[in-house]
Amino acid sequence: DIYGSFGIIDTFDSAPWMCSFMTVFKMTFLASSFALLAACGGSDKIDGSTEAKFAASMTSISQNIDIAKKDEFDRSLSVVRASYGSDRAGMAKALDGKDADAVIALSAAISKAQAEKELAEAKVAQAKHLAQARVELAEHKQKLEELKAHRLATGENGGEPSKLELMIIDYMPAREKAVSNLEKMTPEQYKSADKNGIGYMELP
Repeated sequence: DIYGSFGIIDTFDSAPWMCSFMTVFKMTFLASSFALLAACGGSDKIDGSTEAKFAASMTSISQNIDIAKKDEFDRSLSVVRASYGSDRAGMAKALDGKDADAVIALSAAISKAQAEKELAEAKVAQAKHLAQARVELAEHKQKLEELKAHRLATGENGGEPSKLELMIIDYMPAREKAVSNLEKMTPEQYKSADKNGIGYMELP
């Protein structure tokens, strides 16, 4: 006991009022010490009022956050940074007053919104791709019929299919499969699919 080591308690053992005084003194000293330690530890919220405070507060949270949550916080901060790009002021305004949990929640909301946007874009692209694939399939079928009719009418190439006709025949199954797959696949499947290989895909 630091007080006993200086002989304070021993000196005033016989004075009850002094013991009470020392008890109050100890409590006040400890309370002041905890307040000082808390102040030195920095705020647990981001301060976006100035660039310097913004950078310092983010670093402080990252360094002092519970280790189990640090990786998640740092990843979330990267997501938020990416969404604002070069708009540092906009990011500071969005994060001002937020603690680690709020930053993580904001990151989740940004990721969800981005995923929904990408899915909507994939749905539109899939519809356009399907319409184009149907047109191309119809054109190739028509061209194949024209080549066949010309060959049979003229006896050209000894009545045998020309190289062009054979090439169209060879690619026809892939074109038909592309239309079929585009009609059946979900936007999620289309989003991650190789757009040039849809005619060769086997859907689950």
